Amino acid sequence: MAGVVRTLSRCLLPAEAAHDDRNNEKGRGARERDVDQERKAKRRSREIDAMLAREKRSVRRLVKILLLGAGESGKSTFLKQMRIIHGKEFDQKALLDFRDTIFENVIKRQMMRPVFWSIYVYTRT
Repeated sequence: MAGVVRTLSRCLLPAEAAHDDRNNEKGRGARERDVDQERKAKRRSREIDAMLAREKRSVRRLVKILLLGAGESGKSTFLKQMRIIHGKEFDQKALLDFRDTIFENVIKRQMMRPVFWSIYVYTRT
């Protein structure tokens, strides 16, 4: 096992450090360096394992949904509602886009419809 860790530590170290270790005598200082390098390699390996485990847990929680439907059937409305219900906030750009859409839907279509209807009715009489 120590040989595997030593080989792994050499792979993780810069090429110069690995080359220097091969050329040095295996004295007390070299052994201490090897032990230190093995500790660093083990620590780095544990960090990588922990990172992979966290990523694996987050991928398990991830749900992907394919929404199919005709245009204007409410697919994006459904997604927006899910974001609101489950607490994921919208970024500033999305909020500005929604503001423009709401303005267009409410002000231009709904508020102006009576005005256009009034003009239409009064011009016909």
